[in-house]
Amino acid sequence: MNSSTQMILETIFIVAFLHFTRSILTQPRHAVPFSVSMLFFFFSLTLLLLGLALTSWGMASASWRHLKNELPSPVQVNFHLFLGRQLQACAIISAILPILVLSFYIFVGIAYPIVGLVWFGTAGLVVIGSLWYRVPISLENVGSLIVSTRYGDKSVGGWGKY
Repeated sequence: MNSSTQMILETIFIVAFLHFTRSILTQPRHAVPFSVSMLFFFFSLTLLLLGLALTSWGMASASWRHLKNELPSPVQVNFHLFLGRQLQACAIISAILPILVLSFYIFVGIAYPIVGLVWFGTAGLVVIGSLWYRVPISLENVGSLIVSTRYGDKSVGGWGKY
C-alpha cells in the first residue's frame, strides 16, 4: 500500500471517528471536549492533506519530467516522498490525543480508561521498541515470529537445542 492510499485511509478514519463520537456525545456538557478534540483532529487532517498534496506533487513532477523525455530526479522524488511520510507521522501523532480524550468521554467508567491506557502504553512500547531496534512491524514478520516461537524453529531464533 503506497503512502497516498494510507493518507486517504487515515483521513477517512478521522472523519468517521468524529462522526461516530458526535452521534454519541449529544449532551451539552460534552460540547467543549468535543470541540477541542475536533480542533486537534483538524490539525491532523491539515497535516494529512498537506502530505497528500506534497506526495502527489512529487509523483506528478516525476511523471511530467518523464513525459518531456528527461530523467526524473531521484533526489526530488525521494525528497517529496520523505516529507510526505514525515507529515503522515506527525498527523498520526497529533490524532492520538483527541482519540484518547474522546474515548474517555465516551466510556466514562473506570475499567475502560485503565484498560485503554494499558493497551495504548503496550502498543506504544512495541512501536518504540521496533523503531529503536530497527525491526519492521508487518503482518508477515509478526506471523513468522509467532510460528517460530510456537514450534521451536531454530532458524529464526526459537527455543530449540543448540
